[in-house]
Amino acid sequence: MVDCNGEGILFIEADANVTLEQLGDEINPPFPYWDEVTRLTCGGFILALLFNHTVLDGFGLIKFLKTLEEFVRGADSPSILPVWQHNILSARDSPRITCTHHEYEKVSGSKDVQSDTERLQHKSFYFGPKDIGTIQNNMPSHLKNSTRFEILAAFIWRCRTVALELDPDQIVRFSCVVNMRGKHYDILPPGYYGVGFGCPAVCTKVDDLCKNPLGYAVELVKSTKAQMNEEYIKSVADYMVIMGRPKFTPEGNFLVSNITRLGFDGIDLGWGKPLYGGASEGTSMIGYHIKYQNKDGDDGILVLMCLPRSAMERNNASPLLKGKDPVKVIREALSKALVFCYPLAGRLQEGPNRKLMVDCNGEGVFFIEADANVKLEQLGNEIKSPFSYWDEVTRLTCGGFILALLFNHTMLDAVSLMQFLKTLVEFAKGADSPSLMPVWGQNILVARNPPRITCIHHEYEHVNEIKDAQSETEPMEQKSLYFGPKEISAIRNSVPLNIRNSSAFELLAGCVWRSRTAALKLDSDQIFQFLCIANMRGKHYDILPSRYYGVGFACPAVCTKVDDLCKNPLGYAVDLVKKAKAQMNEEYIKSLADFMVIKGRPTFKIEGNFLVSDVSRLGSEELDFGWGKPVYGGSVYAKPQTTYLVEYRKKDGEDGILVLMCMPRSAMDRFEKELKKISQGSVEDLYKKKMKRTKMLSKF
Repeated sequence: MVDCNGEGILFIEADANVTLEQLGDEINPPFPYWDEVTRLTCGGFILALLFNHTVLDGFGLIKFLKTLEEFVRGADSPSILPVWQHNILSARDSPRITCTHHEYEKVSGSKDVQSDTERLQHKSFYFGPKDIGTIQNNMPSHLKNSTRFEILAAFIWRCRTVALELDPDQIVRFSCVVNMRGKHYDILPPGYYGVGFGCPAVCTKVDDLCKNPLGYAVELVKSTKAQMNEEYIKSVADYMVIMGRPKFTPEGNFLVSNITRLGFDGIDLGWGKPLYGGASEGTSMIGYHIKYQNKDGDDGILVLMCLPRSAMERNNASPLLKGKDPVKVIREALSKALVFCYPLAGRLQEGPNRKLMVDCNGEGVFFIEADANVKLEQLGNEIKSPFSYWDEVTRLTCGGFILALLFNHTMLDAVSLMQFLKTLVEFAKGADSPSLMPVWGQNILVARNPPRITCIHHEYEHVNEIKDAQSETEPMEQKSLYFGPKEISAIRNSVPLNIRNSSAFELLAGCVWRSRTAALKLDSDQIFQFLCIANMRGKHYDILPSRYYGVGFACPAVCTKVDDLCKNPLGYAVDLVKKAKAQMNEEYIKSLADFMVIKGRPTFKIEGNFLVSDVSRLGSEELDFGWGKPVYGGSVYAKPQTTYLVEYRKKDGEDGILVLMCMPRSAMDRFEKELKKISQGSVEDLYKKKMKRTKMLSKF
């Protein structure tokens, strides 16, 4: 019962130094700060509501929010007067249970999702029209007209059950929230804002659900929904009275709540429509379906899940590909992708003035497969470069696999490679064509007529008698060094205030370049260069189409003496990195194309050069061919003159950047010591400043 005592509700407001961008590239759950912040520094705000489901359901909440919206905008009364009338759903005079209510039945031996020993992880999964279409294509013909909800609910239920690794004989249940309002029932008035839903359920064995085709799960979801009618609603009300309001059974149960049509995205309190409207997270027993538009403007459904961490990783794998050979699937996908990206199936040729051309002869690409008696665990505790066995293995004995690619940089750059791999993923998952049709368009970057060099291109200048990082007598060592938020913050605190707003790339590149140069013990008067890969795509340039998959980068360079680089503070190196990046503009790109023609495609300078390639934002860690996301995605190793920055997540869940290095062994030891000096020195400086501040305060 509700005691209408007018005590009101709790209203909490808070401010924090958080901008919208800090909530992530895509605004979807799980959200950082969601339980801490009301007003954002950018002027936006978060409205979060916590309510009791025995008083309101999703439709009742939306009705209440629309009333709130009307009052915020100056209304004197609601356009639809609210109706409480909980007596409408009371039990019959002579209560009688006339339907089966599996949702309240306790089943002995059912294992709960909640793990006593393992941490739960929240995650949201986006399903666009193509994803749903792919699942639909795997349905028997008589089920292809199933609703999006039925297909997705069955797909997720089956994936989740497989991922939890339950006993094959265990009974599991599926429940869905079914609204009592609408065309099928004539029970509740339009203004009713109380609870008006039921949760019919079906039962099956784990083994039957996981081993049968996906259509089996879809049929069960359909039969769940079909139970809901007026008699079922009356039977539930009677069941509550006869059984003394029993608790909903969580063990072995998975409940799906579809709130895609509620209209959260249409609520406007006067500051515009929300970027996200829906549940903030799933629970261990409940998955939510939410209407969502991704950053590309595609409308789809966001599925909110909560599982033990290990089960969440297994949940990423598609049951449609379970039992299939990844080699066969990827090979077939590759053959389809090359039809659309046909120049990659051709051969490079050199024409007059060393100009490169592609003979589109359809010869295809090399595809090599291999097996080895190696498990994922044998690659190390943390899966990162350098890898054991990387050049020997395709399929691992544990069921995992390694996909390695070797390509010519005159054909593709990293961004184009990712575009090609995403196309490959789509074909592996059953697509008939790419969602983004590729554009070759190499003629876009041709020289002007007449060609003219208008910028300085240090990257192609050759200087005599420069000592190379490659040692003729000492073996080279590969190493990857992890930089998390603390390490990057330590470097940031080592530079002057006027450049502390530098990007993580600028700070890391400057720090690594300076430390590496000091470690190599080069001649103090030697001229040394820094280069960075600068992408020609994006908001700064309007040259390349979004679907372009050729080469679209340049390597602007800056020069300095070894002595100046090593003896000056770190800020000197960071400033030079910023200058290298600042050279990149449309005129520089045109000048480079002209330079290639005038100089006859000169070879890239190697000696005295250090190039940093930032591949941390490409998204290789998101590629999922149907067996889940990769535990590592990025470059395999560095080169003596080239370092890669790769996005990396540690075993404890911390996100950071992996810096891949290659140096003579003795220099690598010195390099690590140089890095340690910067990070430790920074921490000590901070401590001294803090102590000084404390002493000053104590004087007052």
